[in-house]
Amino acid sequence: MSARQPPPLTRPKGNKQNGKFVKCENLIRRFKRDFKEKQRDELDGLLGFDRKATSSEDDSRARPVLARYLHQINRGRLRCRYKDKIYRARVRNDGSISVRGVRGKKFNSPSMAAIQILKRNANGWYWWEYERAPGDWLRLQNLRK
Repeated sequence: MSARQPPPLTRPKGNKQNGKFVKCENLIRRFKRDFKEKQRDELDGLLGFDRKATSSEDDSRARPVLARYLHQINRGRLRCRYKDKIYRARVRNDGSISVRGVRGKKFNSPSMAAIQILKRNANGWYWWEYERAPGDWLRLQNLRK
């Protein structure tokens, strides 16, 4: 008769879950991002294109996209319907968008305002409606036509 051998102490039974350190960062993602950025910079240097000089350094100082359409939006009112709820926003005098219920944030594009509400990527020109006349609501994408 053979007696059953106890499991080795280095691999106790039922301990198959690998652990993770608290608040650790996946370094593979960071490495990929940094590597792609370095490749882009090298390619731009070879082609003589200075990406940093053409892009705005601070997006908050960029001109809001709705600034050119202010005269067409009646009283600057916007609305968005999502999951049987209506979200409201205002287009400010400078063209930025302030969403009701989101305090202290101004958005320079309708898409960024829609992303804040929908919690996913969204085309704000499709989601937001503006009031052309009292009670006459149209999608923002009609402004660009």
